[in-house]
Amino acid sequence: MYRLVRAQRLTRRGDLERVRREGKRIRVGAVELRVCASPLAVARVGWIVPKYKHGSVARNLVKRRVREVVRLDYLPTLAPCDVVIRALPMAYDQSWDALRADLRKALRRLPASPSAT
Repeated sequence: MYRLVRAQRLTRRGDLERVRREGKRIRVGAVELRVCASPLAVARVGWIVPKYKHGSVARNLVKRRVREVVRLDYLPTLAPCDVVIRALPMAYDQSWDALRADLRKALRRLPASPSAT
């Protein structure tokens, strides 16, 4: 079991904005990823789940699902890069398996070592 520690999360607005602005975009199904080289020697992940006219219960469910897929399936194998995952409106209507499949497709398309921009 892998734990998502604070050092592996993008939590500061400036970091999220930098990745969103400078990162390479990968869009698959209900998710959009932005990836760029990390200034640190560790993989860091952040997620953005806008409201899209849904309540906090539905929004938090999508956030928990995204976080769990990343934590269980990809965090141990990610190269040192910063990744921001943005849920699109259709993510609210997807089942756990469908959202997991979209995230898997998108995360498989991540470059082995993102170039510094």
